[in-house]
Amino acid sequence: MKVMKALPVFVVSVLLLTACSTNSAETTQSPTQVESTQELEGKVEGLSESMESKVKDLETAPTAAATSSLEDLASYLKENNMIQGEAAGVPAEALGAISGAKYDKVAIYEFDKESDSYKNLKENGYVTLQGLGTKIQASAVNEKFMILCDKAENRDEIIKVFMNYK
Repeated sequence: MKVMKALPVFVVSVLLLTACSTNSAETTQSPTQVESTQELEGKVEGLSESMESKVKDLETAPTAAATSSLEDLASYLKENNMIQGEAAGVPAEALGAISGAKYDKVAIYEFDKESDSYKNLKENGYVTLQGLGTKIQASAVNEKFMILCDKAENRDEIIKVFMNYK
């Protein structure tokens, strides 16, 4: 009797072991599986190269104009021979600007785009000297920057270079 009860357990165990050994044996891939694997590897390699290219593009991309400062603008104007020498500080706050610098007959100012002074400058083309009410007409406005250069001999050339600044 005990043999009869153990026999089905033995048969089931043998069947399970046989099934497991069949699944664990190496199977050969069909030609379509091999092609799919090669195609997949090619796509992964192409994607990797594309990602590397995008990373290189990002590393060499220029900085956005929104992150530029008055010093960056001054360097740009110096590189293009529009201004020279050291900057003299100017009372930028009196015009409602964040900062300002004067180079001989050229003055540049940086504004907060959310300020009333900047909004007035964009709308009317001038800023008002606080406390005096004097209107100061901009020679040109480029994004958040204003330039005053009406007394400079090469005024038009300075404005052209200034407007090309990004």
